[in-house]
Amino acid sequence: MNKSKGSINKGGSGPVRGSIGGQPARPAGTPRPVPPPRPASTPPTRVPGPAPVPGAGLPSADLAARIDALQSQVNYLQDSARLNPVRDAVEDLQTTVNGMSQRIANLRQAGYVFEKELESQASNLASQWAALYPSIQQQLTAQSNMLLGSLQNINAQMTQLNTLRNNPALAQTTISALESNIGSVKSQVSAAERSVQGTYDQFNSQVGTALQRLGAIEAMLQEFSRATFQLLPTEGAVMAVKAVLALSGKEQKGDPEGALFLTDQRLLFEQREEVVTKKVLFVATEKELVQKLLWESPVALVESIKTSKQGVMKNEDHLDLTFASGAPARTVHFHIWQPSEEWQALINRAKGKEFDLGRAVAIDQSVVDKAMSAPSKCPSCGGLITQVVLRGMDSISCEYCGLVIRLTESAAPAAIAPARELPWGTTTAILVNLGGQASAVMANGKCSVAVIDQAAFDQKLGGDSALQLQVRSILALKLGDVLAQSGSGIANADALGARAVDIAGAIQEAANPALVSMGIKLTRVVVDGFMVNPA
Repeated sequence: MNKSKGSINKGGSGPVRGSIGGQPARPAGTPRPVPPPRPASTPPTRVPGPAPVPGAGLPSADLAARIDALQSQVNYLQDSARLNPVRDAVEDLQTTVNGMSQRIANLRQAGYVFEKELESQASNLASQWAALYPSIQQQLTAQSNMLLGSLQNINAQMTQLNTLRNNPALAQTTISALESNIGSVKSQVSAAERSVQGTYDQFNSQVGTALQRLGAIEAMLQEFSRATFQLLPTEGAVMAVKAVLALSGKEQKGDPEGALFLTDQRLLFEQREEVVTKKVLFVATEKELVQKLLWESPVALVESIKTSKQGVMKNEDHLDLTFASGAPARTVHFHIWQPSEEWQALINRAKGKEFDLGRAVAIDQSVVDKAMSAPSKCPSCGGLITQVVLRGMDSISCEYCGLVIRLTESAAPAAIAPARELPWGTTTAILVNLGGQASAVMANGKCSVAVIDQAAFDQKLGGDSALQLQVRSILALKLGDVLAQSGSGIANADALGARAVDIAGAIQEAANPALVSMGIKLTRVVVDGFMVNPA
């Protein structure tokens, strides 16, 4: 046996490694022969059969599902043909209209005193609905009967279709006809709904507007009910809005967030936000809710209001308010979440006392008299009382000595006797309120009148004839302006009214050189030779 690498030879008859099937080995370097290409396989030719009949080959499960779907549509049409959705909407509208009066009564009970027309609006809507409701019901009945008649053919087709569940060929024909009829009745239902709704669309719009207003009032009162401050007697809530207070004049990070409130007498800002009280590695771990009144001012002190749109998209509403002397700050900036133009209009209406014209609840005159009784100077230190006295206040404080001055109701004015001409030289004191009620004085010509004699006048001025003349001249001019603007003349001066007053205080205040020089700051006037009934 020869042992050579790669071969085993037993008598020369065994195959040599590298050969296949006993064929001689391919010499080294000879390319492998390429096998001949195989013939391409030809797919079997299909003989076309007859075209399928629609539905004829529909599996029984698919046919059943389709019939069930059509049955659901027919059932829905049964409800729609009775116009039940429209009937439900009509009944809801009736409930809403009939309940508006009670809803407004609840607002009054919650403290909303403005918009006295709300009650009459609710009554008018109820009357309109009472006249409209019967005709709507008649139209609903007529339209529903017509639609139910159109459903009779559909119901018959649906019954027939249910018997053809095992006959797909015939079922398909019935399905096509049924689908067409269902589409037609659906269109009729939509047309009937539009027809009925068209009879009360305008009325429904009026109700929607009224409901929107009532909803806004309810939301506003809810904000006031959450506040930590209390309204003054006869003070009425007007509006509330989410806001950020920026006392610096420009909103900055860290400015207090809360709510801005408007009444017929005041603007108030209450802070309402969570404040971090503890941090661990710059992460807030404890917070507390801070809610407190931070700022307030009488609307009478508002001098100007500027609105603006800020932010990247110019969709943030901002207010810049400027105040007269006596306010907590000269200027205040608010970022609010309501249209700033609406707030500008509301503040101006409050300042002009326009809300009082629409009050549903009359103002208690005793509360007004108490505010009017406020002195112009401190009875303890003699300092001038410059703060705005709001209706409903029980007391005011002297900013100089801190004395708390209790306000009391003024005595009723005495009856006015016919006027007579006073002798020339007799001194008459006319007290005119030119403060927060200046517009009312100008419009109504209301003044308080009292008389002192010449000796008392001279004594209070210390016998200084030059000062007496100066005071009389300044005050006479001021009174002339008031009477000219109010339309009152000397001849009917008795109609201005008479009231007991602190004449000594009036003269002392008028004699103050600073007040005399300013003129417009005078709140009491003294003149000679005026036709009036002496007290």
